[in-house]
Amino acid sequence: MIRIWTIYLLLILGMGSMFSQSFTAFVDKNQVGQNETFKASFRLEGGQSNDIRYPSFDGFQVLSGPSTSTSMQIINGQVNQSTTFSFYLRPTRKGKLTIGSASVKFNGKTYKSDAVSVSVGEAKAAPSNQQQNQQQSKQARNQSIEKQLKDAIYLRAIPSTNSLYVGDQLTVTYKLYRRVEVSNLTSDEPPNYGGFWVESVDIPKVTTQLEVVNGVQFRTAVIKKDILFPQRDGTLTIDPMTLSCDVQVQSQQRKRRQSIFDSFFAPVETYQYKFANPPIKITAKALPTSSKPADFNGMIGKWNMDVQVDKTETETGEPVTFRVRISGQGNIKKLPEPKLDFPPDFEVYDPNISEQTSRSKGKLGGRRTYEYLLVPRNPGAYKLPTASFSYFDVGKKSYQQLSSPEYKLTVTGEPQQGNASISPNFNKEDVELIGQAIRHISLGDPGLKQARTSLAGSGKFWIALLLPFMLFGGLFFWKRQTDQAAADVVGTRSKKATKMAKKRLSIAQKHMGEGNEKAFYDEVVRAVWGYLGDKLRLGQSDLSREEVRKVLEQKSVASPLIDRLIKLLDTCEMALFAPVAVQGGMKGTYEEAMGFITQVEGQL
Repeated sequence: MIRIWTIYLLLILGMGSMFSQSFTAFVDKNQVGQNETFKASFRLEGGQSNDIRYPSFDGFQVLSGPSTSTSMQIINGQVNQSTTFSFYLRPTRKGKLTIGSASVKFNGKTYKSDAVSVSVGEAKAAPSNQQQNQQQSKQARNQSIEKQLKDAIYLRAIPSTNSLYVGDQLTVTYKLYRRVEVSNLTSDEPPNYGGFWVESVDIPKVTTQLEVVNGVQFRTAVIKKDILFPQRDGTLTIDPMTLSCDVQVQSQQRKRRQSIFDSFFAPVETYQYKFANPPIKITAKALPTSSKPADFNGMIGKWNMDVQVDKTETETGEPVTFRVRISGQGNIKKLPEPKLDFPPDFEVYDPNISEQTSRSKGKLGGRRTYEYLLVPRNPGAYKLPTASFSYFDVGKKSYQQLSSPEYKLTVTGEPQQGNASISPNFNKEDVELIGQAIRHISLGDPGLKQARTSLAGSGKFWIALLLPFMLFGGLFFWKRQTDQAAADVVGTRSKKATKMAKKRLSIAQKHMGEGNEKAFYDEVVRAVWGYLGDKLRLGQSDLSREEVRKVLEQKSVASPLIDRLIKLLDTCEMALFAPVAVQGGMKGTYEEAMGFITQVEGQL
């Protein structure tokens, strides 16, 4: 058994060579005083080696080292091993000093690290313990803490481009950098995307990676990613996103009698640190006006169009399917319905629309299919309309025109005057029965008998006579109400806002029972934003905290209730993209969302 485990361990250690090898150098801080001590490290990824050549450390005093530490990670069943060699150094002079390149031989190859620069300033005066702490004001101390944390924790908003055409898309990635442990990471203020159409990118799991920035090693994590489409030309500004977190810092208070452990473990206290990324300037260029197609409707990207007809010969009364499919990369949410002029001898039903959305590699795209049902009523040879679609190709910087081929349809049979009704959610097998009005004559005894009493003049007679008129009147009233409701789409959404929100919250409650936090908070956010958009009659581009607050205040909704809404949204959105603990948990969030919708509904 011991031999088997020995072989297994050797196999695991040997698998390190399966991973990519690298050799990097980094320091724990790159700005120090002349009397300060700092740590310099060299890390070999993919294995371990003793054949290493260190730099001369000119300008530094080596206090200790090298110390060696080995770490191992198992990823998808494979083992990645890394070895870190560390030194504790103290500069011997001021100025910009350089830690030279180190080299290591591993698996028959030689790897070299980059040189690391360290800025050395004046020697820092030794603190006089309690006397200095008593003289130092709280404001000055906080400024000192803020200055140190500024380089230890920060947020970057990284746009995929800073210049693009109106209607084109860019991706903004929010990346957190930290060198210290943090807790209770929350969003105090989300970014303001004024002038942009926004589509959020789902981040299934926040992962942390090691990254060396200017010779200093950070733990980084992508916590938010959005796809933006500028809606007007000019210079647009994306305001910062503000975060806050708790950081453990050395306490200003010390006990008079210190134990032996105080020399190693200084007392700490919690400091709340707020930080934000710098604002971003985006230049949106207007589209060229020359050679713009007449049917251009603002679509930008890279698109394809496919048009199909399921048959070219049919009979009167038999349906034909005309399918238009547009696919590609761009803002598929704003894709308009094709304009098609079908022959008047056809009954044309509203299209069945299906859509598939893709956010691959931070780009929005997908495909949308329009399926029209055509029922010819008269025989003849017909030309079906040509579908056309135009867009602006950013890569080619020109307009592109797509057109479908011209399809001909031959219709045989007898003319049909009736207008059979077909449900929009048609079943093809059912539709094919249209026109089969002739049935076979039965030659057997029909079994007819003489009625015992006359129906004429009876109550049943008058009911049967008036029933069609009553049904027609009822259907006419129902059709009128249905048409009015269909025309007032916004009003219908507003009336059904509470019902739809509670339906989504019931789905969130199901996720809560399953312990699925991500799905729960995602559904709560959808429920609240969906309710606000429907109830306040706001479009997708107007759904922002500022606009919602403005409309709610105009409708005399109490300010504390509005503040509860903003806090609820912040809590849910941070729980989606940052590993934070939410006060009250899922149950508290669910009750808060349900209570908010109920109270707002009462005030509106």
